Amino acid sequence: MKKKQLAVLLLFTGLRALCAIDEAEYFHNLFAPELRINSLFSQSFLSAVPEAKIREIIKLYVDNLGLFKKAVVTDEGYEIYFEKGHCPAKIVVGSEKLITGLWFGSWNIEGDSWDKIAADFADLPGVVSVAVTRDGELLVSINPGLPMAVGSAFKLYVLKALIGMMDMATLQMNDVISLKEEWISLPSGILQDWPAGSLLTVQSMANLMISISDNTATDALIHSAGRETVEAVAPERMKPFLTTKEMFELKWGVSDEVRERFVAADLSGKRRILESLRSFDKNRIRFSPSPKCVQSIEWLATTGELCRVIYELRENSAIRINPGLADKKKWHLIGYKGGSEGGVLNYTHVLQKTPSSPVYCISATINDIEKEVADKDFTALTGRLIGLAGTEALDKISAAKSSQVTGENRDRP
Repeated sequence: MKKKQLAVLLLFTGLRALCAIDEAEYFHNLFAPELRINSLFSQSFLSAVPEAKIREIIKLYVDNLGLFKKAVVTDEGYEIYFEKGHCPAKIVVGSEKLITGLWFGSWNIEGDSWDKIAADFADLPGVVSVAVTRDGELLVSINPGLPMAVGSAFKLYVLKALIGMMDMATLQMNDVISLKEEWISLPSGILQDWPAGSLLTVQSMANLMISISDNTATDALIHSAGRETVEAVAPERMKPFLTTKEMFELKWGVSDEVRERFVAADLSGKRRILESLRSFDKNRIRFSPSPKCVQSIEWLATTGELCRVIYELRENSAIRINPGLADKKKWHLIGYKGGSEGGVLNYTHVLQKTPSSPVYCISATINDIEKEVADKDFTALTGRLIGLAGTEALDKISAAKSSQVTGENRDRP
């Protein structure tokens, strides 16, 4: 359950480039029809980033933006222009006149529109749902009311429950929690490697849960708040509200018979099975990245619901640490939480240009019950939608006449 990014960090050391070197010329060579890797990159770079990965990233940008045109110097580095759009970039050239650092950011396509983006979303294999709201009102969408697996985006509801407990003075962000052995889950995160008994504040755990999707921090907060407390603010279909450890156990730890009983059971039966797993040894979990029980053992939410909850949380500091796919320099406010696992990918952002601008929420989910999702294409399309939110193209759309796309996608779970 790790976040995937559109911005591509190949290797960027932060070293200062030599002034005598014309860095812009390197971009011409990077996007030349015949890319000569060994004559452009230092050995230190190639030892960290395989040649195949470099070619894959270059091809990704050319496939989406067309032929390279020019590189223009900016305060932050460069803006790279192609036939169909542009993107920010940074480059570091070492003393041997070879590239030691290279970074490309999210791209913008000239003349892009919601209709073009929606059509491209509809072409993806699997099932797609998208919701865009402006100041809390639905603006444009694709299947916004369809419940789908959203991976770690469910953690927004844990944060909402914590805030509710603060309002009732039953829990405060500066309260200290002792990490218990039975709360320790599997990655993503860092706390799974910390010893039991480690002391952390609720705020620290919330920050880790949202910014790096720490599963152990999440489970600790669910146990500290109480499962029912989180269920009270989450969609009804999320009952029983699983911890991440329970999800791992049910999908990749227990026998097929136990898994099937859980899926078939009513709510009280599911709770009894979860209670029986309290002493389950997580070392028995044999994780696989392939899609498994995408619609039956997961956290199911609609993109409309995710837009609503992140809009409610827009002032919370935890959601502002990780910008997701958005560029911090272009927005006054960015909040983000996403989720991913086999066959599942979600990006949910809240964005505001200036303190007086409209507040946009963008949530996009893709599910595929048979194979890994087309994450590069889906990520690129979500990035395009975020870029569109920063222009008049969405500002001019009337909420009363919003474009609704309801066509079915292939391989619907």
